[in-house]
Amino acid sequence: MAKNPLIANFFARLCTDLMPNSFLLPTPQQSEQPSGDEPPDPDIPSPSSPPSAQIHSQQRIDSSPGGGRTREWKPNRVKIGFEMLPDFNVMDPKHLDWLATLEVVTKDIIRLMEEGFYWSKDNILRRKGYFEFGEKVSHLAKEQGWNCTRIYFLADIKKENGQPLWTAKLTIFARDLRTLSQFDLACLTVERIVLAAAVDQSRLPIYGYYALQPEFSFNALLDGMPLRGWWPWPRSQEG
Repeated sequence: MAKNPLIANFFARLCTDLMPNSFLLPTPQQSEQPSGDEPPDPDIPSPSSPPSAQIHSQQRIDSSPGGGRTREWKPNRVKIGFEMLPDFNVMDPKHLDWLATLEVVTKDIIRLMEEGFYWSKDNILRRKGYFEFGEKVSHLAKEQGWNCTRIYFLADIKKENGQPLWTAKLTIFARDLRTLSQFDLACLTVERIVLAAAVDQSRLPIYGYYALQPEFSFNALLDGMPLRGWWPWPRSQEG
C-alpha cells in the first residue's frame, strides 16, 4: 500500500503542535515554530491542577509477560484535527475562497467516539475570539494567499465537575476581511472535512481520514465502529 504523504504530514504537525494552518502548507520541517503567545486551551487541567483533575493524565507502567514494559493507555489531552474545504475538486489553496481548521483537545477521546462529537455556535466562547491580518498572519499562510484569519475558541457545554470534556480552536482563513467578516459558520459541515486525524498522549496516530482516499482511513481505538457527529469515518447512519 502506497504511503499517503498528506496524512503523514498532518500527523507530524499534530505530533509537534505545529498545525498553524492546513494540510496544504509545507511539512513541519519547513514550518514556523509557534510564537508562544497563543492562548492556552481553556478549561483543560494543567500540570498544576489538583490530583483529582489529573486522573485522566496518569499512566501506569506494567511488566509484560515477555519481560518488557508496556504502558497502559488512558485518556489524556488527546489532540484531534479537522480540516475543511469549500470544494474538494479545488486543491490549490490559491484558488480557494476559504479554508478552516478545527483543533480539538479532549480528556477522553473514546467517549467522544462512543457518544459522538458534536459542536455548534452554542459552543463558541463569546468575547474570546479575534481577527488576524497584516503582520499577525503567518508567513506560511501569506504564501498561499491567505491575508487574514478569524479565530474562535469553543468548549463542551456539558461540564463535569466544572471541567469540559473538550475544548477547541477554530481558524478560518480568507483572502480578504469582507469574506471573513461575512463568513457563515453554517458552511462548515462534516461533508466538507477533507482531513481528520488524532494522536494520543505519546504523539502516536490513533485516527486518520482523508476524503479523497478513504481507503487510508483507520481507527486504532474502536476499529470500524460507526461514529456520529463530526467524525467523518466510519459514518453512522444515525448521523
